[in-house]
Amino acid sequence: MDITTGSMSQGGLGFGRQSTLWFDDPVAGKLEMGRRANVAFNYMGVIDPLALAGSQSTMGTSFGSANAVRYNNLIVYETPVVSGAQASIGYSFNTGASAIYLNGPFSGI
Repeated sequence: MDITTGSMSQGGLGFGRQSTLWFDDPVAGKLEMGRRANVAFNYMGVIDPLALAGSQSTMGTSFGSANAVRYNNLIVYETPVVSGAQASIGYSFNTGASAIYLNGPFSGI
């Protein structure tokens, strides 16, 4: 929150970075709900040589899905670690992102 104006600083959200509720069980896995970074971001950060902190030189620049995109109303399920491997899947009911759809060939916009 901006203390000089009283407005929300994180894109108009009270908790703009992350706000989640999760249930974690060592046998069943982890179920997380709320606003958080996408699934690819969590996994790509481990193998990025610049640890997702190199501005335009990170994995997120080349692989857009690994960029630090935060989604609203995201549900993520992560399996428990089995023999060193783990899988994850997520779905957002409200990404907060917009898209442009063109009708027909490229119009030069």
